[in-house]
Amino acid sequence: MAVYSVATGALAPVLSKLSALLGDEHLDLAERTRSDAMFIRSQLEAVHSLLLPRISWGMTGEEVDALCKDELMAEVRELSYDMDDAIDEFFLEEPMAGGDGGPFDELKTRVEDVSKRFSDSRRWRPPVEQHQPSLTAATVDCPPPHARFVHNMMDVSELVEMDKQHEKELIKLLEQGADTSIYASRWRIATPWHDKEQSTVVKVPEREWGFPDNRNSPFIWASDSFERLRSGSLCGDTLRLDGEGANIRKLLSTLRNKVGRAQLVQVEDKRKRVEEATKPCEFHEVKTICILGLPGAGKTTLAKLLYSHHSTTEQQFQHRAFVSLSPGANLTDTLTDILLQVGAYNDDATPYCGTGTPHQQYLIDNISAYLIGKKYLIIIDDVWHWEEWEVIRKSIPKNDLGSRIIMTTRLNSIAEKCRNDDMDAFVYETEALDYVDAWLLCDKVARKSVTCMNINPCYDIVDMCYGMPLALIRVSSALAEEIQALDSDERQIWRALRRVEDGILDIPSLKPLAESLCLGYDHLPLYLRTLLLCCSVYHWLDGGIVQRGRLVTRWIAEGFVSEEKAAEGYFDELVGRGWMKHRGLNEYEIHPMMLAILRYKSKEYNFVTCLGTGSDTCTSASLSYSSPTMAIRRLCLQRGYPMKCFSSMDVSHTRSLVILGDVIGVPLDMFKRLRVLDLEDNIGIEDSHLKKICEQLESLRLLKYLGLKGTRITKLPQEIQKLKQLEILYVRSTGIEELPWEIGELKQLRTLDVRNTRISELPSQIGELKHLRTLDVSNMWNISELPSQIGELKHLQTLDVRNTSVRELPSQIGELKHLRTLDVRNTGVRELPWQAGQISGSLHVHTDDSDEGMRLPEGVCEDLIKGIPKAELAKCSEVLSINIVDRLGSPPIGIFKVIGLHKSIPKLIKDHFNVLSSLDIRRYNKLEEDDHEFLANNMPNLQMLVLRFEAPQREPIIINRTGFQMLERFLVESRVPRITFQEGAMPKLKHLEFKFYAGPPSKDPIGITHLKSLQKVVFRCSKWYKSDNPGIKAAIDVVKKEARQHPNRPISLLITEGDKEVPNIEAHGSSENIVVVHAAPDDAISCSSCGRTSTSIQEGTVRDRIPAMDLFWPEFNSYEKAKRN
Repeated sequence: MAVYSVATGALAPVLSKLSALLGDEHLDLAERTRSDAMFIRSQLEAVHSLLLPRISWGMTGEEVDALCKDELMAEVRELSYDMDDAIDEFFLEEPMAGGDGGPFDELKTRVEDVSKRFSDSRRWRPPVEQHQPSLTAATVDCPPPHARFVHNMMDVSELVEMDKQHEKELIKLLEQGADTSIYASRWRIATPWHDKEQSTVVKVPEREWGFPDNRNSPFIWASDSFERLRSGSLCGDTLRLDGEGANIRKLLSTLRNKVGRAQLVQVEDKRKRVEEATKPCEFHEVKTICILGLPGAGKTTLAKLLYSHHSTTEQQFQHRAFVSLSPGANLTDTLTDILLQVGAYNDDATPYCGTGTPHQQYLIDNISAYLIGKKYLIIIDDVWHWEEWEVIRKSIPKNDLGSRIIMTTRLNSIAEKCRNDDMDAFVYETEALDYVDAWLLCDKVARKSVTCMNINPCYDIVDMCYGMPLALIRVSSALAEEIQALDSDERQIWRALRRVEDGILDIPSLKPLAESLCLGYDHLPLYLRTLLLCCSVYHWLDGGIVQRGRLVTRWIAEGFVSEEKAAEGYFDELVGRGWMKHRGLNEYEIHPMMLAILRYKSKEYNFVTCLGTGSDTCTSASLSYSSPTMAIRRLCLQRGYPMKCFSSMDVSHTRSLVILGDVIGVPLDMFKRLRVLDLEDNIGIEDSHLKKICEQLESLRLLKYLGLKGTRITKLPQEIQKLKQLEILYVRSTGIEELPWEIGELKQLRTLDVRNTRISELPSQIGELKHLRTLDVSNMWNISELPSQIGELKHLQTLDVRNTSVRELPSQIGELKHLRTLDVRNTGVRELPWQAGQISGSLHVHTDDSDEGMRLPEGVCEDLIKGIPKAELAKCSEVLSINIVDRLGSPPIGIFKVIGLHKSIPKLIKDHFNVLSSLDIRRYNKLEEDDHEFLANNMPNLQMLVLRFEAPQREPIIINRTGFQMLERFLVESRVPRITFQEGAMPKLKHLEFKFYAGPPSKDPIGITHLKSLQKVVFRCSKWYKSDNPGIKAAIDVVKKEARQHPNRPISLLITEGDKEVPNIEAHGSSENIVVVHAAPDDAISCSSCGRTSTSIQEGTVRDRIPAMDLFWPEFNSYEKAKRN
């Protein structure tokens, strides 16, 4: 599916739509219309064919930026959007242009003109392949431009002692290494060096508080910003708060949202600053240190400090090298640089016999050969590509002489891969500056620039630059003198700060900073730039918080991505590249300085126009609504936007309207071509407003996305049916109590989200939404069942019913052949209809906190269902189901369960379901011979079998070499296990499990030595009968004895008491033939090999945790996996 792009606009979708228009045999086009459409398509295809090679062959960041800013390309984008509007309106058979001419007359002339100018321009010819530049060896004293800027501008003394702490800790890593055992974290986040208790002074004009009625309000608002608010006082317009764990940024944001303005006056530590005590290191195994952090956070500065730390590096390391990379670095030059700096380029080096520049392998071999027996320090600064790092890493040999490799990167994905792929690596994440440190740094720089300051401008600068020392220094020094000249004019001070945000690349003194920050933006491929620029609607005063689901669905509605799965992947890619940081459930944060870059680029490309909080109205919108050739395509309104702007602003071509905060008075009737209307969390929207919106058919006839989350609506009006093109409807977290039957008229609807509302049932008309892909009814305890019509949603991919009162799903669920995700967490659903086995290959069922979800068993297919007589088909649901929640927990694979208690296997199962891959059946006492024969020889696909016996077994079950050829997992639940395996039995069995209660002891052999593929035996004891019960103990002793004689080494024997999940710690270093794990009385698990409990083992690691798994399910308990970890 063709998607929209920041560079080419709607060009690709327009070509796709024109082809559909001309290829529709059922559409009776007028001859003139067809002729115009064919002409336009041919002209635009010519333009697209000139652009496509440049985009496909991989443009540099600067080339993509030039493409987006080019005037002719801007005309192509504007033309493509207008053409897109015209085609959509034509499909609705309501063309807006009147007259006797065709619907594309005016556009035809524009297309011809732009196409001619485009083809005549030499600039858009296919690029000529460039040869690599000749080798120019750089040195550590001459790093790349962006690195040189960082080195020159960053004064280490400016960092308010925080980087000294980082330096000390990293020097320890250089000298001693780091603990890389499985019990230690190999990822450390640098923590602030302040004690928690602080006194904070905030100034807000007294009239803003609404005194005297609400004198307690500021304390109530502030309490959420402290871990513990001890005391507070209010004197005039000054608020003093004393407490622990203050989140200053959150405090100021909360107060400003409530009263409009809030100025930080002072932050004082109540107790002296203390250094966090560090445990003595036994750290000698780490060889690679990865320093991770935001751009401008001091990564390069820290690396430079370590490199120039003479008492450490020159005395301890024989050879050193410092190399800075860039997004387009030449690896041959980089390797040559390392070769020269370590001194390997001498008479001992293998001579290069080729011509021209030495190739990479020659350089790798020589560096490696030279350093193999030497102690070295290599620093690779600013790594952008993992593939580049792998090439460099090959040239640096590992040894046990205390050598160190340091790399810095801003990309989370590279740091994660470094830790996961290299067991000798340690990741050191430089967390954002503490708010107090940032405030002190800003104040220090500002006072250095201005000798006498009557006011402190730091509170907003810190908000805008928080955690980024480089930005704090540059912005503080640039604005201090200007703000001082403005004296106390708060409005002008505010506008000065807005100019930094709106024009960060236009201020000469900030341009080097902006260029450094732009490296990450220039590194993005075109599709990610388009998606990221959508974030320019957010603002740092609101914390720069991005709701993942909200943004992803807006990408889809805007046409930037076609599928949700792809959109989710792109979002994760932006997180991995460091543009967003996870802050909480579904919430992510973008740094304000990065937002400033995005806003500037967005305005420069005419991508999004933002009005309101954080925007200089005189400049932000001028580019858009003052130019006759540049229409406003996407508009974001925020609190404080100028309502009078609509009198001089044309929004008839606006495609997307996003409203953040409580914005009122928006003339929606002026918007003629809206596709996206996002009103989420606007408490000013009520039922009357929604009804009026739905009645404005002309304004919303193209509407695809309607976001009403968090508004004050209580019902959906009947007029909702007029939104015929609506694809995404979000009404979650509202007060609506029912869905009207008119909801069935929204035939194009793909996503319906009604979670966290008061709806008690879904109407039967839900089955008319034939294109629905996502249905979310979670967090609604009034919902107790789903209508049977849900089986008519043939394209449904995601069904979320978690946190509801639903106890049973309709059998029609098995007809949803495209269903991929079913979430039934925290519901009464324990089993699925057996028909759901039809979709076992694609469906993942979520019953617990696992992200992967559970797969369904195989065996049910459409042909099997057709082969069952109709008279018997209804009875099958009384006999068979799919068990997804066991008393022991949620299995990774569901299992077909025979419902009820039986003396023998039901005839329906034998007649129609012998192809099942799993079976769970509960018997009265013994397994009859004919049932044994059926299970062993007539179920050829059986891989998992669970036999449960109510009464004690008098005779053991004998398993011989015939049958059960595919069985891999076997569980027996009974009073005591009475089973014997003969030689050759169950040749593929890997997992054997017993759950028993109590009974007479028996020393009869079980015969596990005959199970040639066996890997694990599990004994589960009821919490009422411990493993020291005579009958249970005797059986365990028999298995222990046989396990020691088993040819497989080792056999894992697990003994648990109760039905609680236990950590899988059965193997760390044991060389015995059998590894035994017992459940300790306090629910901790003791390991027989090391004697440590699971509690102590888990406390020894932060991020490298051994997961807690249910030992019933073998996929989670591979001994080899535990051994590797």
